[in-house]
Amino acid sequence: MSVKLNTNVKERDEIIFGSYDESHYLHEGIRDFSNLPIEALEKLFELNFVDPDAKHNTAPSSKEFFDFVKKYPRYTVQGFATSTNRSYYGVFFTGVEKEGDLDNLDELADFAKLFGHADELHAENLYCWFD
Repeated sequence: MSVKLNTNVKERDEIIFGSYDESHYLHEGIRDFSNLPIEALEKLFELNFVDPDAKHNTAPSSKEFFDFVKKYPRYTVQGFATSTNRSYYGVFFTGVEKEGDLDNLDELADFAKLFGHADELHAENLYCWFD
C-alpha cells in the first residue's frame, strides 16, 4: 500500500452506504456497493479510505477509476469494501456504469482504453465489471 489507510469503518461506510451496519458484511468481511458517484469517491480519497494504487485482480487502479469518473462524472463506480477483520482492508473498485447516452467519441475511446479488458463489458450501455 502506498498510503496509510483511514480505518474508521463507520465513517467510511456512511460515505459509501449511507449508514454503518456490521451485519451487512458477508461472513468474509466484504460488502459490495454500486452506483457510487464522484462526490463520494472524492470524499473517500480525501479522507484516505482508498489506496490510489490498489487494484482488484486485473482491474485498473483505484486512481485510474477515480480519474475516469472525475473526467466523466455521469459514471458511477461499483466495488466492495472490506472490514478491518480481513487480512487486507480497504475499498476496491470492480467496474463502472453510466446512465444515459454516450456524450462523445472521446468518451468511448477512453472507456475502451481503460476498461476494454474487463471480464464483462457492455459498450452499448457503458458498463464494465472485473471479476
